Amino acid sequence: MNRCLGAAYAAASLIVLTSASADEGVLTLEAALARARQQSPAIASARGRIEEARGRLRGASALRDNPVLESAIGRRSQSGTPADLDVGVSQTFELGGRRGARIAGAQAEVARAVASADDTMRLVLRQVADVFLRAVHGEQRVGVARAAETYAAEVHRIAERRHSAGDIAILEVNLAAGARARARSELLAAQASRAGALGDLRVLLNLPPGEPLSVAGELRERRNYELGELTARALERPDLRALEAELGAAEADIRLGRGFAWPDVSPAVRYERDQGQRVLWGGLTVTLPFFNRGQELRAVGEARAERIRKEIGSLRHAIQNEIKTALETYLLRVQAAEELQSTVGILDDNEDLARRSYEAGQIGLAELLLVRREVLETRLAALDRLLDAAQAGSELDSRAEILR
Repeated sequence: MNRCLGAAYAAASLIVLTSASADEGVLTLEAALARARQQSPAIASARGRIEEARGRLRGASALRDNPVLESAIGRRSQSGTPADLDVGVSQTFELGGRRGARIAGAQAEVARAVASADDTMRLVLRQVADVFLRAVHGEQRVGVARAAETYAAEVHRIAERRHSAGDIAILEVNLAAGARARARSELLAAQASRAGALGDLRVLLNLPPGEPLSVAGELRERRNYELGELTARALERPDLRALEAELGAAEADIRLGRGFAWPDVSPAVRYERDQGQRVLWGGLTVTLPFFNRGQELRAVGEARAERIRKEIGSLRHAIQNEIKTALETYLLRVQAAEELQSTVGILDDNEDLARRSYEAGQIGLAELLLVRREVLETRLAALDRLLDAAQAGSELDSRAEILR
């Protein structure tokens, strides 16, 4: 019995054997992240916005105004004279670098869309990793609950055997039956938690409802981190790059507003035939920027640029604080997990000793159930601490731009 329970609990400390990853529908963390990059609806939507921004860039690269063709024909009242004809072509050009400013603004919007898509991927992958780890935790918790149910069933059989031998009253048999029912209930609750985590993972990965899904992995993976390296990586995060691109767009608006202080020029070529006389002439139309000199664009652009510069500075400080806090949290979570893991190894012996002592009549059922409850709560707490540490590591990877 001791060997059976020990094997069951050892299996619960790991998710699924590595060989299970070859089975249909079994995902490792790396495979789940890869599928999220390819199939996540949120990531696909963010990538679509990049193409929208590139479309606006193509529009900004073209001249703002099309050529204008004007023509007129008419006949004077005197008969016999050729009809009069007037044909002209003109093209308006912007001065002051306005076209270049529009192109720069559109390029900045493309860069912002790319950075936003990268940030969306970072956040989605963080969520996928979190849900995957919850599914792993659920799988392990099911293993612990199943082993506990097996143990409770064995204790119930012992109580029935001792009652048949006249050693104990029916009250203890009923208590053992209640403990067995509670163990079965906890197993069902653990299976429900696992099903919920797998369902959330299906949604994030955009999997078909009928596709089989299970997870394979460990919660105990540990990595060594260095604060300076983490901070340097984090300062290249896409949310910061998105703000920098937005600043570029604001500065392009300022340049565009300044360009409106320059006039528009429209050279034209015109051909006329008037009373049989042919005339070819050229002309130039110049706007006079007395009133609209881009005041609004400059004012809004300068205010926007100033706001974004402050946001960039604040985000840089926030990122540095986030990394420091996330690293400290991760290290403490790991210590908390290791503290409990150091005691898990002796739990099998304690349970087996308590069961044999009860079977021999050396302790009562109440004492046995107390030992069993303490052992079970310790095992579940150890799993929870492992999950906390794994999720803290995943969060640190996400904030430091490692998970991308």
